[in-house]
Parts: sequence; structure tokens; C-alpha cells
Amino acid sequence: WPEEVRQTPEGEAEFLRRHCEAPGMLMLALFEPGGRCAGNCGVSLHADKMKERHRADFGIALIRDYWRLGLGSLLTDRAIRAARDMGFEQLELSCFSGNERALALYRSKGFIECGRTPRAFKLKDGTCEDDVLMYLPL
Repeated sequence: WPEEVRQTPEGEAEFLRRHCEAPGMLMLALFEPGGRCAGNCGVSLHADKMKERHRADFGIALIRDYWRLGLGSLLTDRAIRAARDMGFEQLELSCFSGNERALALYRSKGFIECGRTPRAFKLKDGTCEDDVLMYLPL
């Protein structure tokens, strides 16, 4: 939710700087010709422990104006390829159970549902959504 984003532009710049400098991290962004960011995605090392270094987390966000243009698919493909190129063996994500568009995209790319956290997210109207956990063997 937009009202939960409390990051200042300076804080966001610092986050991006650290993210881009860290090993096992990647951030991709799409910009429209005027400079507005249309969307982004990231791949990040799941945990810096020997037994978990083969795993990476994936996240993606796309502004609604850019839905249904194939950009989510493009970003996801690039992230999968980058994760593979970085040597990861497994890419993981979580998603609201009600986000059928995103879940369909992830399934189309080969992600497999491996679990759910019931009632993980409480929405403004008081209803709850499960957190769907998915992974992609690379």
C-alpha cells in the first residue's frame, strides 16, 4: 500500500546503492521516455549461510498503467536469466493468494507452489489473504 511506503528519496537511493554493490544482488528497472519508472524487479541472495547460498529471492512491481504490455513477463525472464547467470540454483518468491494475474505469470514461467501461510496479510477491509510461497529450480 502506498501509505506504508515511508522511504525518502535519499533513503531509496542509499538502498539501491547498497543493493547494487552487494554480491548476489540485482535490481532491474524499466523507465518510460520521460524518466518515470514503470516497474522494477530484484534478485537477492536468500541468506548468506553456506547451506542457503544456492537460493535467491525474487520480487517484482509494475505500475498499473503498464500492465498487460508484457513488461512483467520481460522483467521476470531477465531476472530468471540473471539468477541463473549468478550461479543460483533456486529462485523463490511469495505472493498474495488473491493476485491471480501475478500467480498466473509465475506459473507460466515454471514457478511451483510449495506452501502457504494462511491469513498472512490483513487488508484494509478486514479480509485476509494467504501468502503463497513458490520456487523455480534453475
